[in-house]
Amino acid sequence: MYHCMHGSGPRKIVLRLAAILFGAAFLLAACQATTGDSDKLTWDRGLVHIPGSGGKCSLRMIGFEDAREDCLAPQPKGTSGLLPVVLFLHGCGGINRRQYHVMELFTDLGYVTFMPDSFARPNRWKACGATRQIQHLRFAEIAYALSKFKKIPWIDQSRLVLAGFSEGGVIAGRYSGSEFKARVVLGWGCVGGGLTGEGPLLNLVGKRDFATPGDNRLCPIGSSWKNSLARHVDAGHNVADDPKTRGIIKDFLDEVL
Repeated sequence: MYHCMHGSGPRKIVLRLAAILFGAAFLLAACQATTGDSDKLTWDRGLVHIPGSGGKCSLRMIGFEDAREDCLAPQPKGTSGLLPVVLFLHGCGGINRRQYHVMELFTDLGYVTFMPDSFARPNRWKACGATRQIQHLRFAEIAYALSKFKKIPWIDQSRLVLAGFSEGGVIAGRYSGSEFKARVVLGWGCVGGGLTGEGPLLNLVGKRDFATPGDNRLCPIGSSWKNSLARHVDAGHNVADDPKTRGIIKDFLDEVL
């Protein structure tokens, strides 16, 4: 009896450790599955705006079945050929009227614009300023959107633009992948040396923008950043308030695309 009881202690410890390790592995797998599901949600609950579609594809939720039929495949109604696309990243307040206003800078120029919804993730927290954790999530949203773009036959893969406003601008400025022909950073001045990757990059900040860290500083565009430009516009945080902003973006994209 003594030997049996004496051996049960170590055995129980081993069993408990095994249970802990199994539980940790299960939670890790569940977390990974949830992360993948969350990435999908940011796409499905995001919005697409397609110019020239007669209003049928104006700010439609991407995941809706009728939106997929009318706007995604095989060709959006009212359009033809390959179309340029902007992947637009909203600010830390999520999708709202201000984001629509900035998004229209691109749709008015004839670009199909997709805006994933970062806050579609369960328990997504608000952290203006793009912490490392938020940056990781939003990079994952970009990767998921790119995987969907490859499956849409009418998207011109050679004319992809990454754009972002405020927190979304932080992410666009820090993204260093080579999939996009150009990046447009709006309402953020690349404070703290956060600008990564290569040009072409356009940075527009309002002269009276006091909503972001560093206030209204511009991105430090060096001589090695070919075809890149940083400018102030006559606005506060919302750069779309300056009527000249649209023309600046048009000239930049026309040149680099």
